[in-house]
Amino acid sequence: MDAYVVVNGQATSVKALEEAKKYKNRKRYRATALVFIGDKLLLVKDNGRDDYSMVGGGFKKNEHTIDACHRELNEEVGGITIESVKRLKQCDFEGRRAKYKVSLIKASGKPYVKSKEIDEVILWNMKDKIKTQGHINHILEYYKKEVK
Repeated sequence: MDAYVVVNGQATSVKALEEAKKYKNRKRYRATALVFIGDKLLLVKDNGRDDYSMVGGGFKKNEHTIDACHRELNEEVGGITIESVKRLKQCDFEGRRAKYKVSLIKASGKPYVKSKEIDEVILWNMKDKIKTQGHINHILEYYKKEVK
């Protein structure tokens, strides 16, 4: 017989509670696009945030990293033409909340915001001081050391 506890006024099995804890503590995988237009890195600012991140998002069922990066870029940013895409496993990074799976995308054009989830798109020269999410520095460090 299962053991039950009361959580928020409802009886919940201990087994279901343990399963929920496991799921809550799991990190999600995030397809992350390292997008260069010339020598500048394309970054986006999500709605309600004050820092920049790389284009990316969750995976759809059975979706490969390159496909997910391409889809996320197409959903979030307009005005660019993709010239090449390459999976960069050596740049994958495990952060506090997510596991970043990285692809390098070389593109051209003048990017603009296409998604309602994004407030701003910038091309960053990687020299100016801007506020970025933590994963950017780690991924760029791996990129400069392993790929460039």
